[in-house]
Amino acid sequence: MSIKYFERIERQLQDIRATVLELSTVDEFLTVEETAAFLKISKQTVYRLYREGQLIGYRIGKGKNAPLRFKKSELLSPKKIRKASIL
Repeated sequence: MSIKYFERIERQLQDIRATVLELSTVDEFLTVEETAAFLKISKQTVYRLYREGQLIGYRIGKGKNAPLRFKKSELLSPKKIRKASIL
């Protein structure tokens, strides 16, 4: 086997490693129910904290009735939870 073959395999492995690293850093979005379970609070408390601006939420879709989601990485970071007394 030639050196070029091994170099090509090494480049492919580097690409695979980069892809795996990229996929592992993608944020996981949680529903209101999942967020409540994760923080060990009620769904009503999640909605209240969101309305008060203490939790950062995202509407996935169009319109005011679009499903509300929360980034798990932001729930894990105390800096991303504004003035929340739940943690």
